[in-house]
Amino acid sequence: MDKRLGRGPIDPFSRVCVAILVACFCAGPIGLIQRIAQTWDGFYLVILCGLIAFGASISTSYAFVHGLRGWRRQGLRLAEGVVVTVAVMAVGSIWQLPQFDGLRVAQLLIAALAWWLGGWSTARLQDVARPVPECARPRSVSPLPPLSTASSE
Repeated sequence: MDKRLGRGPIDPFSRVCVAILVACFCAGPIGLIQRIAQTWDGFYLVILCGLIAFGASISTSYAFVHGLRGWRRQGLRLAEGVVVTVAVMAVGSIWQLPQFDGLRVAQLLIAALAWWLGGWSTARLQDVARPVPECARPRSVSPLPPLSTASSE
């Protein structure tokens, strides 16, 4: 448990569950794009979104555990963004000719959504694992006097 940041670590099973949930969430927009561009098969993008979400989960935990702030955190996010962009462009080029069109922009947007959701959901899971501060715990309350002894005015 990292006491400085007030966040608890999440286990690997939770990371895998986050990645699967994000991939399933991204399957909806991918299916919609497949309806529009019927010659495109986007199943690979569902798997890629799951892997991107898993990577975002790991990097978010890394940033919190090591206390990355400022330019170091932004540098990590920039490097992640470059890796995600290159991965989408490279994997997309395997299934179709390398081109930059509306379909590729949609793929990049869905991958960015998976990246954001993976990091965001990991941060929220770490917030849930955080212990309740001492000042927020309820204290004992003195009992109210019985109604029969209350004075009537």
